[in-house]
Amino acid sequence: MSTTSNKTSSSNSSQSTQVKDLPFTPSSGLQSAASIDTDTSQEESVKIPKKSPMKGFQDEILREVCANNGLNFNKLENGEGESLGVFEMFFSGYPQLIGLKYFPNLHTLTVIGQTVDKIQGLNSLSKLKELWLCECEIKKIENLSHLKTLHKLYLYSNKINKIENLSTLTQLEVLWLNNNHIENIENISALSKLKEINLAENNIKLIGHSFDANIGLTELNLSGNPLSSLTDLTNLIRLPFLKSLSFKDPQYQPCPVSILCNYSIHLLYHLPTLQRLDTYDVSSKQLAELAESTVNKKKMYYNMRVKTIHCNLTSVIIKLEKYRDLLLEFPHQKIMTLVSAIKELEREEEIQVLSADVNSDTESERDAKGIKENTEAKSTKAIVEKIQVLKKRRKEWEEKCAQLTAHCEDSVKRIKEQSERLISRLTIELETGGNVRFEDGTPSDVWFSSCHDLVLSRFCSADYRDRGIMGIKIHRIIRIHHRMLRTKFDNKLNDLTDDKTVEEFSSTK
Repeated sequence: MSTTSNKTSSSNSSQSTQVKDLPFTPSSGLQSAASIDTDTSQEESVKIPKKSPMKGFQDEILREVCANNGLNFNKLENGEGESLGVFEMFFSGYPQLIGLKYFPNLHTLTVIGQTVDKIQGLNSLSKLKELWLCECEIKKIENLSHLKTLHKLYLYSNKINKIENLSTLTQLEVLWLNNNHIENIENISALSKLKEINLAENNIKLIGHSFDANIGLTELNLSGNPLSSLTDLTNLIRLPFLKSLSFKDPQYQPCPVSILCNYSIHLLYHLPTLQRLDTYDVSSKQLAELAESTVNKKKMYYNMRVKTIHCNLTSVIIKLEKYRDLLLEFPHQKIMTLVSAIKELEREEEIQVLSADVNSDTESERDAKGIKENTEAKSTKAIVEKIQVLKKRRKEWEEKCAQLTAHCEDSVKRIKEQSERLISRLTIELETGGNVRFEDGTPSDVWFSSCHDLVLSRFCSADYRDRGIMGIKIHRIIRIHHRMLRTKFDNKLNDLTDDKTVEEFSSTK
């Protein structure tokens, strides 16, 4: 029995050794079972490597990328992606910018509608010329400094709140940052080759000198920003090659400044090189001539009013000086009379001093001379006192003349200041296209009386009693017509009214 069993085991072992390397088939079930039993010890000694969760996640993303761009995922390591020039991923499947090292020859990278929240992983794309990272969740412009050949950058519909880290992109020609949270136009002075920039639907309130260094700009879109000043728009005259400009592009909300009066005329006059304004063709010569003639007429009108102010100012100053001379005529006569009297008394005093004889021989002569000297001394003292009184009176008249002259000069100064204020008002009206106007009130105006009563009702004499002020007198009330502020006020009032109506409706419901 023992001999038989040994043979059987040896035969089984030899069979397992022979069958172990054969492929599995249903007919070889016993043989495969024998091989499994025999190789158990070997499987225990060899450990199968486990794939990390992150690696698996990235592989899934790369598989999706390859599927969308016509590549074989299994051949990426063998250089499958080196021939790819255009990379596109839309709406889902690419939550992070990973795996781009497999595509070193990309010239266009497009990622739209993804959950990407950070710009990263672009270090290997030294040949990239066009980059689209749009409708994502990017909060900061970063990690782009090595993209020296980039010509077009699209970062619209993200959560970016600042323009930064673009100074090394000296070849950039197109920049789209619309639909973000940007408040200031900054850090673009190094982009000397920039030709097109889109900053629509942001929170930009002022243009200022932001584009002074970008003289090559040909297209600019600032629609949907809270820009409200026509004067601010004239800063764009430093862009000599600007062809297309938009403040109320139909694709976005209009800027508040675009609903002001004379908006189009203002821009067409100051930017004669424009060919498209708010997507409309304005290259017609007739439009340019119409805008120029309209502005010239307005300039003539305001220049006439300024000249009228200057003429009135000169006339008032001449009348004031004549009246001053008339008032000074009597004091000057008094002063001349006093000066003559003082000089006469001074001569008398001098004669008395010179008539005194100091050489006297006899005692009687000396006594007579002493009496004479006493008399002359009293007379001289009286003369000196008269001279002092007259000089004091002359000084008083001179002070009155000085006061009168000072009052006249002060009046001239105030008249000139008032004229300058009137001229500055007219200048503001002209520069704002008539959207800001000033109206001097009269007591017959209803609003004049209400403003007058309001100011008087708010004054409390107790607050100023220590300074000796017991009341106030209102000399002038000026009403300001400001269309932009009026529009903002009306919109805010409507919002508050709508909110209150909704709250009342909700509470009653």
